[in-house]
Amino acid sequence: MSSPSSSIRGARQASRSSIMEPPTTTTKSVQTFDITYPLALSHKKDRYLPSKITPSNRRRRVSVEVHKVLPQFEEEKRTSSVSSESRGSLLSARRLSQDENPDTASSPEICYIKILMNTAANPIETLVFRKRKGKTDSQLDRSGQESVADSTVCDHSLVEELANSIMTEATTTNNLVNSLGDWFAKYEVPLKRFDIVEKKKRTVIVTFLFRGLQLRREFIFDSEQDANRFCQVIEREKQLLGRRAKARLDAALGDIKLKEGERLSLLIDIVSAADLPTKSPDPYVIARLQGKRIHKTGYISNSNNPIWTLRKGSLFVLNVDALELFEATGGLILEVTDYDAYTKHESLGAVSVSPKTLYNWNGERKEFDLKALSGETVYNEGKLVLRVRRATDHDIEFMEKYNKSKKFDIKNMTDDLLPSLETGGSALKKLIKNNKKTEMGQTKFLVRPGPDPKRKLETEWLTKEQIEEEAWKPSHSWLDIGSGNLGKVFVEVIKCDGLPNMDTGSAFGNLTDAFVSLVYEDCFARTHTVDDCLSPRFMPWSRRAFILHTMHTSSQLFVGVFDSDPHSSHELLGRVSVDLTNLIPNMIYTMKYNLFNTAKCNPRGEKCGSITLRLRLELESERKLLLSN
Repeated sequence: MSSPSSSIRGARQASRSSIMEPPTTTTKSVQTFDITYPLALSHKKDRYLPSKITPSNRRRRVSVEVHKVLPQFEEEKRTSSVSSESRGSLLSARRLSQDENPDTASSPEICYIKILMNTAANPIETLVFRKRKGKTDSQLDRSGQESVADSTVCDHSLVEELANSIMTEATTTNNLVNSLGDWFAKYEVPLKRFDIVEKKKRTVIVTFLFRGLQLRREFIFDSEQDANRFCQVIEREKQLLGRRAKARLDAALGDIKLKEGERLSLLIDIVSAADLPTKSPDPYVIARLQGKRIHKTGYISNSNNPIWTLRKGSLFVLNVDALELFEATGGLILEVTDYDAYTKHESLGAVSVSPKTLYNWNGERKEFDLKALSGETVYNEGKLVLRVRRATDHDIEFMEKYNKSKKFDIKNMTDDLLPSLETGGSALKKLIKNNKKTEMGQTKFLVRPGPDPKRKLETEWLTKEQIEEEAWKPSHSWLDIGSGNLGKVFVEVIKCDGLPNMDTGSAFGNLTDAFVSLVYEDCFARTHTVDDCLSPRFMPWSRRAFILHTMHTSSQLFVGVFDSDPHSSHELLGRVSVDLTNLIPNMIYTMKYNLFNTAKCNPRGEKCGSITLRLRLELESERKLLLSN
């Protein structure tokens, strides 16, 4: 559950979109080698302290560890566990067969190279390491910066290395200390970032990528046989790594043929969720690819059926190399999480969208069942609705401008010609302001959101009948939005009736501040706000008329009525889904719809008022429309 004071913190968290979250793994096999690790005299030049005068506390261990990546979803994890138990003693033989034929591997594997250090033999360096690691962990907890799975410690400076060299002891004494201390990984590097450069008898020179730096190190093994075996293990695991990756890629591609160097720009729309578990959650969505957080929406307060809008981060463009997309383990993961300002955010479930689905998706609306991630509470409730299509140049340009603008307002881009009308304000100002007066025996009401700019004196105060009459007049200006080319839908929001009151202080006239939002394909629009009114009328000179361009014949128009709140999230009053498929072109329809707090047919709950719309469909070409199907 959220609080208004936490909205700034939520916004800061939402901006961190490049967090790396390591996959959950279990160790499958480990091979360890004892080495001497000569002191590097220069990080830029390949200069090391001669092995004959290398301090005895420079003893290290290098391990080659194969980790099995566990399923990301609890359901898959349980299935995998049952399957593993049923195989019993066949696991060892299965491992051997998978090594020889990686096509049969049921789950991906990651191979790490770890350089281990002994705590007892290197007390100063251990203290420095733990101090730095603890400081880094605390900084990550506070700032949410990237936590790289394949790097567990930062490289030490030459001064620290020399400080350790002072602690030179006799070899026999040091071996005894090594047997007493604990071993910890100073470096942890994925095999794909580790290479053998040269081998000379007992010496193996390696390079590896560590936090953006290409490091070069020298391993001196106890025997030439150990050095040969280490090189053979690395070569074998690299071959298996390539074969496993190719097998997974072939399975993911299926019959798709990628062009060389093909890149994808996908416009991903996180539309809504329905029937979320727990009572009155504050849901938001996190999108991840290969464990990397690529997007995060804002949270919607107190809603089991949230709808994300552009302002809440529903849209984002994913630019990715097509080959990298298909090589991604698990596809695109979208997790729905309950925001909480004071405790841990709770996972409500997630969906996995395969690379093949993303590649072939053409903008249609799809609904996915939420499943529990591994280690999270199993609810088996809720759905997530998404739309994905190839991003056009216009989409990319629009999103770039939107992301650069900190104070972006959609009306600043599309509504410059509409009149600027005063809406909203503090509760105290609204209580002082009187919305009703008696004049010459007639009760008149203040016209909201404001009078007609061309008839300010005449339309500032009107009777109830006059307001009703004005509301039905043709709209003065239209907001033209969308990128479709099959036709246009003309929508006018005329009025709402019987809305619930969501504000406190109704005895003083502080009532719901209503506005209407419309979502249609790639279009989003919003009316002006009518303050303190449970049956608002939207005046023809206000922002209420929209031209929505059509790109799909079966698309529905989603309409939501909200209570405006300048200090926190707007509160949903009711919604309706409008089916446009049966409209006859060029005919004007006046339609009244009941509002409910969910778009599902059953159960719908109590009615939340009604809304009246004026609709008209205009087609560019009926032949073009038929061919599009």
